[in-house]
Amino acid sequence: MENAKKIIDKVSDEVKDIFDTEFEFPKTETVPNVDDTDLTYANGETKKGKEISTCVLFVDIRNSVALNQESYTKTMGRIYTSFTKSVLRAAAHCGGYVRNIIGDRVMVVFPVENCFQNAVDCAITINHIVQYVINPKVKGHDFSCGIGVDYGTMRCIKVGVEKHGTENSDNKNLVWIGRPANMASRLCDNANKEVQLFKVLHVVYEPKFSLAQPQSLFGNLERKEKTETLTAEQITEIILRSGYGSILSVEKDGKPEKRNPILLSKDVYDGFKKACPNYNSVKEGMWKRDTRSIRDVTFPVYGADLHWKLD
Repeated sequence: MENAKKIIDKVSDEVKDIFDTEFEFPKTETVPNVDDTDLTYANGETKKGKEISTCVLFVDIRNSVALNQESYTKTMGRIYTSFTKSVLRAAAHCGGYVRNIIGDRVMVVFPVENCFQNAVDCAITINHIVQYVINPKVKGHDFSCGIGVDYGTMRCIKVGVEKHGTENSDNKNLVWIGRPANMASRLCDNANKEVQLFKVLHVVYEPKFSLAQPQSLFGNLERKEKTETLTAEQITEIILRSGYGSILSVEKDGKPEKRNPILLSKDVYDGFKKACPNYNSVKEGMWKRDTRSIRDVTFPVYGADLHWKLD
């Protein structure tokens, strides 16, 4: 490529500037946007982001690959357009701000005030629209989505380059850093999906202590066989950690069970219960603890399949 050195030198200078200057993250209670003048990425100055403690919601279409394979382009265009527009409408109605659209996945961030109520209201609204408005229009398919919501502190930075004209908006974006964005996305990935449990016999090595012959913790291990009920993800983790030989037998444990279409982290569930004690879903205990494991999720998860009762 001609003039490769020119572009490599330019990028090198920009990367050096990014690593050599400081970043600041003042707190905010409103949701930043890409045109926020308080967010910067100019060279040679302190980079300014923002920090917000609030709820974030992710939603995407279930089995979108299968839909693409089975549906005509015109039908898929209608599905994606209806789905995205519906999520945008629901987010705005519930006080949220859409901050990312990637294919069939949408990210919504809520201002701090009333974030628990607004985020859960938004999740229920999207679930209702998908099941009762869009799905009946999608002939021959069971159209559905998964929704995940988490709460916590996120930092937001602006990335990209300034360009003039119509390309400007396509060359900059916001990046959200922090657990809530990652965990809401993880919950979204698992919501409304079938979970098959397996009865697994596998090898574990446990410390064997002996007062007569003391050894280091890692130098005296006893091989044991252990039976557990696990998901496919958990079996994969064992294989990656210990190898295929550690799995002695695997058999299905019952029929697959589908997770609820809305999954909340414990922080969101607790915040919502406190903010909305008179909601029927709270008073009648409609939110159920989901005890099946989700990779990287170490906190309790609560799920429900809720809709609005329209007059």
